[in-house]
Amino acid sequence: MYGTTLRSDERSERALRVTEHCIALNGADYTAWHRRWVLISDPQNLAKNPHALRDELAFAEKKALRTPKNYQVWNHVRLCVGAVGTAEVRRDEEDRSLYVHATPRFDHTF
Repeated sequence: MYGTTLRSDERSERALRVTEHCIALNGADYTAWHRRWVLISDPQNLAKNPHALRDELAFAEKKALRTPKNYQVWNHVRLCVGAVGTAEVRRDEEDRSLYVHATPRFDHTF
């Protein structure tokens, strides 16, 4: 099903759920994360759901805290933060700084 939604460039809730399933199976899958970003940042999706970017940021941060050494998820967080804007993201800054200090040699991701 993933290949079908990818080849046909399907942009729907189903395609978004498929990427979520693929990421659950392999969180380091660049194509799944890229596809998810394409779906989330689609102007038609944003018109339907103005909170999609903030919801996606919460989803990505949750995944990032579960798999902290996964570059793909941190890149996705970076894209979401850039799209949402840093003013709305400041609320999580303390959580991130606590995490960085608790995880040795991992401060380069931020």
